[in-house]
Amino acid sequence: MRHLASGLVVTLAAGFLSVGCAAGPGHTRAAGTLGGTAAGAAIGGAAGGRSGALAGGILGLVAGSMAGDAIAQDQERAMYGPPPPPQPVYVYEVPPPPPPPPGYVVRWHPYQRRYVYYPCCP
Repeated sequence: MRHLASGLVVTLAAGFLSVGCAAGPGHTRAAGTLGGTAAGAAIGGAAGGRSGALAGGILGLVAGSMAGDAIAQDQERAMYGPPPPPQPVYVYEVPPPPPPPPGYVVRWHPYQRRYVYYPCCP
């Protein structure tokens, strides 16, 4: 009877996972978590009793979440296509100033971050 119950739980977990996958990416993530937890608890309970069910449920939760997320990402890519490329970032440097009038020099002013005209000679 014990093996029948664990087999039933594993079958139900697989059923939850397959039904959740048909409803879309969000349901796939939830079904992966739920199915992984149930399957892990069933396998752990069959192997080690209550403590095995707890440990198997925790490991099944993590494994089911990872599997559900991976399957959901594949579904999203199939439904919506690949993610868009990142937007390019353009960095413009400060253009050099026009030539100074006679008697002046151009220098870069570090605090004002621009070119400034300074008198050349007194």
